[in-house]
Amino acid sequence: MTGQRPALRVALFGVGALLAGFAVIAVDLAAVGSPVAPIALAGLVTAVLIAGWVRRGVLFWRSARRSGRPMVARVLSGEVPDSLPLGTTVWLALAEPQRPGARTRWQRIAWHPALDATPSPTAVLVHGDPSSRRRVTVELPGGVRLVPIGPLRQRRPARVFLRARADVRVRLDDSFILPTGTPPMRGRPWWFWGVRLAGLGAVAGAGVALVTGSPAGIVPLAAAGAALLANGWAMRGVEP
Repeated sequence: MTGQRPALRVALFGVGALLAGFAVIAVDLAAVGSPVAPIALAGLVTAVLIAGWVRRGVLFWRSARRSGRPMVARVLSGEVPDSLPLGTTVWLALAEPQRPGARTRWQRIAWHPALDATPSPTAVLVHGDPSSRRRVTVELPGGVRLVPIGPLRQRRPARVFLRARADVRVRLDDSFILPTGTPPMRGRPWWFWGVRLAGLGAVAGAGVALVTGSPAGIVPLAAAGAALLANGWAMRGVEP
């Protein structure tokens, strides 16, 4: 496994150099007022997004291939105080049942529908080294492997307020007794923030094209802005 690391670093360096060159060309075209500049900028955004998803896929693939060890996971929801309400993040608190005194590890993951049917705590299989800071892939009892986001933490995240998902996902219409005349609270659909941010990005991209005097760039920049914000939200892996 260690022999693959240099090759991966070289590949990532090559992709980064390619994106940097693309960015220089796009900025240079924009500086001289070239009509191709909006298309180049839109292409740069597309390349960055593709590179981001490819990087996450490669890291997930690498961690999922490592040998697994049994652990116990508690599923938690995380919120950062005074931040934009774009959804709660999902965390796993990992403990080793055979070592009661061992330190709990914390791994942020992308939300998966299987988590709604998973009791907490539950026995899982952890692929990777829990004693390191490298991200680990957690496999649920049904065989579902959860995509990790960010490195494995050896300490509880300081800026994130964590609580059990059962405490977060309770809604008013799930209650047995409702106050008289209280309408049931309807939750937002899972795509709410994605669509909203895509619309905001499209308006911003079109505005940039109009301000810079590039009518031909309205469509590509609007599409690039929508894709950038929507994919940025999707890559956070928040709960719907």
